[in-house]
Amino acid sequence: MEFEMPNKAGFVVDDRAEAEYVIWSGAPCMEYCKDSVEITMRALVLDVTPDLDVAPEAVTPVSVVAEVPEPEAAAIDLELAAAGEKVFKKCKSCHQVGERAKNKSGPILNGVVNHAAGSVDGFKYSKAMKAVAEGGLIWTEYELAAFLTKPKAYLKGTKMSFTGLRNEADQLAVIEYLKTFAN
Repeated sequence: MEFEMPNKAGFVVDDRAEAEYVIWSGAPCMEYCKDSVEITMRALVLDVTPDLDVAPEAVTPVSVVAEVPEPEAAAIDLELAAAGEKVFKKCKSCHQVGERAKNKSGPILNGVVNHAAGSVDGFKYSKAMKAVAEGGLIWTEYELAAFLTKPKAYLKGTKMSFTGLRNEADQLAVIEYLKTFAN
């Protein structure tokens, strides 16, 4: 039985294995490389292969540093934040948020998302929290979710006695709610 593809005229045979792969299978070219690399600007297209027609001495390095605007903060999901406000009721006995927030048995949580752990002024942190803070822990959404799942398992020696939020949806909701209280 013979069959003819309807796109026979436009069909392209993939011959990369024979034509291209052999070019890239050897050792990488390390000629005309700079001694050091620094980021001087951002680009949508990266073209770092030097022109072989130009001698390396003729290439003038670019020394202009472009102004890079700060990335815009991701929009807050107000519906998820509203759900997080309800879940946060479990946290209110120890933590406060908002303009008049004060440290209780736990620190205030204004601006906690994407900020350094153990950085609330006037709060006495556990030795364990001080250690991870000195190690550079940042409360990213991922780290907060892991901590909120089971605080005592995440950080042995934490003063936080809360058993945790097992439901991932509750964790995400609380984190979204906390993002509404940025400093």
